[in-house]
Amino acid sequence: MVAVTADPTRELTLYFRINRDGVIVFSFLDLNGIALDLSPYTIVVNFKYRKSDSSNFLQITPTISGNTAILILTKSQSAAFREQTFFWELVRTKSGLEKNWLTGDAIFHQGKFDGVTNSGQIFINSFDDMVQITVNETSGESGAVIFKGDYDASTNLFPSPSFGGYQYRISVAGILGGRSVDVGAMIEKLEGDDQLLSSWDIDD
Repeated sequence: MVAVTADPTRELTLYFRINRDGVIVFSFLDLNGIALDLSPYTIVVNFKYRKSDSSNFLQITPTISGNTAILILTKSQSAAFREQTFFWELVRTKSGLEKNWLTGDAIFHQGKFDGVTNSGQIFINSFDDMVQITVNETSGESGAVIFKGDYDASTNLFPSPSFGGYQYRISVAGILGGRSVDVGAMIEKLEGDDQLLSSWDIDD
């Protein structure tokens, strides 16, 4: 039997520590591995008590930077959740069409699930979306390297916002943090202020 769906949604479970800040990064690429331009899209993340709820317990608009949507759940926001499983959805709107890209359980806990790594790759396939999404938790301690693509250093500014493990390949030479970088150099964010040279590892 052949089955066809008009719904491109994929399931993903997220974990959040109650009363703690949490950041999860969604990096979008097309199926050729090229950074997806997110400017035509509006993206929101909704949290609900139950999947069937028509109203949201909390809605967050991720920070969009290039091909990345950065979901930031603050300490005060996470403190409003009880220790239980909620439902979440990432909703995208493009040209007036609204679709879910990701949905699943949002598990809020007091430490029971510490050590769970929120990372993976998901493919979205529909007539107007051919997208691969890489999901990473940005803890600064995970050691994960996330390649973000080419970066034009002629701005003489480090890419921002950047989180620990973000890596870029220099496509246009420039001066970053007072240091010259040439085409082909690799820069990787360590931690600290985005515009401090000490916050980056530069491999010429």
